[in-house]
Amino acid sequence: MDVLQNILIYAGSFVLVLSVVVFVHEFGHFQVARWRGVAIDTFSIGFGKTLLSWRDKQGVQWKVGALPLGGYVKFADDADAMSTAPREKIEDPATLAEARKKGLFHAQPVLTRSLVVAAGPVTNFIFSILAFATLALVVGRDVTPMNEVPARIAAVTPDSAAQRAGLQPGDVIRSVNGQPIASFSALQQW
Repeated sequence: MDVLQNILIYAGSFVLVLSVVVFVHEFGHFQVARWRGVAIDTFSIGFGKTLLSWRDKQGVQWKVGALPLGGYVKFADDADAMSTAPREKIEDPATLAEARKKGLFHAQPVLTRSLVVAAGPVTNFIFSILAFATLALVVGRDVTPMNEVPARIAAVTPDSAAQRAGLQPGDVIRSVNGQPIASFSALQQW
């Protein structure tokens, strides 16, 4: 019974973390595409049969799929969910200009397409920094054994009493006024 419970806990945790990472990644693509005026058809977390779906005011279909192992943002002129190619190739300059006005992804300038593509990984990178910093602030703790850290001098200010006494960076203080000093915290209490 414990084995089954552990499998469910680990599998559930994996799916939850993967879903958050995928959502953040796809939301990066989505948000930059929206800022750059690219038309978006679908934002999906998961693949396969649609479990939950709704449309927002801009006409984007938001979906949650039955297989929670990925996701995608589908742009208005995509032939598939991977944005590998447009539905039809546009060669005429006037038609290309019209397609850009409509926000078709593959008609956009290279800069816009590059920003949209790069936004997913960049968003994941920034999110990971924020997530780990938040975890460190909320549940992190200092585990430095201060009773074992030697009282080592890091720097000596020029023309200071320490320099006149002959102290140098890297020196370890072993005693003060004949009293033994075992650690940095013991020195602090003097």
